[in-house]
Order: sequence, then structure tokens, then C-alpha cells
Amino acid sequence: LPLAVEAGATLLACGPNAADAHLGGYTDPSATGVSVLDGIRARFDAATVTFEPGCRITASPASAATWWEDSVELADPAEDDELVEAAEATARTADLAIVVVGGNEGTHREGWWVDHLGDRSDLTMAGRQDELVERVAAVVPTVAVVISAGPVDLRRVVAAADAVVWTCYPGEMGGTALARVLAGDVDATGRLPITFPRSTGQIPIYFGRQPSAGRGYLHGETDPLFPLGHGLSYTTFELGSVTVSSGVIGLDDLERDGVEVRAEIGSTGQRTGSELVRVEVEDVVASVAQPTRLVAFRRVRLDPGEMTAVTFTLGAQAFELIDEAMQRRVEPGEFLLRVVAGSHVETVAVTVGGT
Repeated sequence: LPLAVEAGATLLACGPNAADAHLGGYTDPSATGVSVLDGIRARFDAATVTFEPGCRITASPASAATWWEDSVELADPAEDDELVEAAEATARTADLAIVVVGGNEGTHREGWWVDHLGDRSDLTMAGRQDELVERVAAVVPTVAVVISAGPVDLRRVVAAADAVVWTCYPGEMGGTALARVLAGDVDATGRLPITFPRSTGQIPIYFGRQPSAGRGYLHGETDPLFPLGHGLSYTTFELGSVTVSSGVIGLDDLERDGVEVRAEIGSTGQRTGSELVRVEVEDVVASVAQPTRLVAFRRVRLDPGEMTAVTFTLGAQAFELIDEAMQRRVEPGEFLLRVVAGSHVETVAVTVGGT
């Protein structure tokens, strides 16, 4: 990515989420939108776009109306042999494939009563979606577009596809927006608002959990597949020096003025793009176990070669804990301030003293 599709090229769009516009729950069942297939056909109109469903997620096509139904029946994988084989055969004649998989309004929804259950108990994608991506990607360059209203197990998709784009329910113009991102008309500026586990067994895994929660299981890795804030761009950035207004600050000064964190960030790529700069606080020693906390963030848009400084002012609230008496307070001690921009991390220490 971004895709460079030449005139006359053959592009395969396939997958159970390609031809339907997924608008999500709480949407009027009569609402309509632009599917990924429609968006691809409109944006890459100089190419020949073919379509194969590939496989199914639910027994019947899902839409906003499915969200309201009490019963949801998953598709029988054994009945999708012809669909998977047809997609693979068409992929062999294509120059590029875009496989649209994930979940739908039937598998990601609210469970509001005992006879209206919500999400599935397993993060693996329903049906033969993993197999579909693997078989198509084995014969043609493949982009996987994942539409899901929450995290799904993407290990097999990430291993097989040449690129992966994730979106939640993309909305009425979602197909148009996704096609523009795939084409590079706009930079891929999104960053994950949630953590993607490697597997169902890693749950709970999220930013801000207790430090002791990260021990993991036998024969499994402890880090997530994609952490909160992950996301790639069509350009590159670098994080420069990170400084603080004071390495030692009293409680009164913290209450009154706060701590200023200044970070330099620059563009090292060939096109304009955006990066998300965030600040995390870690309490090194505390009377009550403390998770690392996300306390500030800002999106920075830079032209090629441009460098700028981003400044955050952290008040006492960024350093507070809830003590054993259930009172909010700042305990004197050492804190680590971690500035993160993409995969770049810089850490500085601040000591908070007494009054």
C-alpha cells in the first residue's frame, strides 16, 4: 500500500464483507451505504474488477437489521467449498486481490437479554475466512481489509496477506473512504483505539492493566498482536529529543503549574502525513499497584522534511492514584514519562517531592 493499479489490470474483490455496506447496530434497518466492492469499482474504474463472495460468516447476509434479531445462525463451513475454490480460481487470473473479511452485525453486537445474546465467545473469525485469505494470498498479491466491531484473531491473516487494513463499521460512505485509503488518495492516519490480542486466551489484555497481569500462558507470547495506538502510515517519522520543564518538582508546584513535556517530531518520508504523539506515565514505586496510564495525546501533521515541537502540560491529575482509603492523591516519588510516536519511544524521569 498504497496501491498502484494500472489501466487494464484485473483486480479481484472477494470475501463475505465485500459486497455489503456494514453500518453497525443502532442503525435504521432501512439505511443503505457504499460497500467496499462499490468503492473499489468506482475508484479503480480503469481496471477490471471481478467479485467472488469467497465464503460466508452467517447463514444469511447480515445487515443493520440482523442486530435486532434474537437468533443468529453461523454459516456451515462445509457448505462453502465451491465459494472458496471459485475465489482461488479467480485469484489466479487477477493481478491483485482485496479480501474483505472480519465480522458483521450478527457476530458483533450488544447482548441485552438472555434470549438476545451478543458477541461470540471466540475471537477467531467465523467460517473459512482465514483459509480464504491464505488461499488467495498464495497465488496473487493480496490486501486484507478487516471490518469488525472489535478485535478478532488476525494471526493467520497477518501471516498470509501482503497488507492489512482494519476498520470498525465504516458507515454509509465506508466503501468510498476505504478505496481512497487503499489508493493513497489520503494517508492512512488511523491508530488503533483498542488492543488486538493474539488469541482468545490472552483476554483480558488492554492498555492500563495491572503490571502483574502480563505473565501470559505456556507456549504463548505475552505481548498483544497489535497494541493500543498501533498504525502504519504511507510516510515515516522520527522522534527527536524529549525534555521536561523540571526533573524535580514539589507537590505545590505540580498543582499550580504542572510539568511541561516537550517532544520534537519530524517527517523523514516523501509525502505529507500525520502521526499520533502520546504521553504515558508510570509510577515507579507506589503504595497501591499502578498501571501505566495514557495521559495526553496529539495528532501532528507534517510535510516532507518538516520538524516541529509538541508540548504537553501535565497537571497533578496525571500523577494521581487512588489510595487504600479511596482518596485521590499524588504520592511523592519517581515517575517515568514515556513519549511514544509510532514505534519510537523516549523516556524521561521526574521526581515529585513533598510540599
